[in-house]
Amino acid sequence: MPFLRPFPVKISIMPGRRNKKELTEQDVKEIVTLTYQTTRINWKSVSMRSMPITIAYAALVAKFVPHFPNGQLTEFGKNNLWML
Repeated sequence: MPFLRPFPVKISIMPGRRNKKELTEQDVKEIVTLTYQTTRINWKSVSMRSMPITIAYAALVAKFVPHFPNGQLTEFGKNNLWML
């Protein structure tokens, strides 16, 4: 499966309610870095992945689809959190 490049995400950053001070450029860089790193966390552990987990997890779930009867979820699949 080829690696698909994710599209850009717009992040809005605002100071918290208790802290009225302006965010510095360093604060913004740290928030963006932490946000990006969070997308790379493996759902099975806290190890980092080369592919964002949002894409890796979707690919993992897609591997199950050929095993669905007639390509459809069963009643069990519709009523349970099988994908977790």
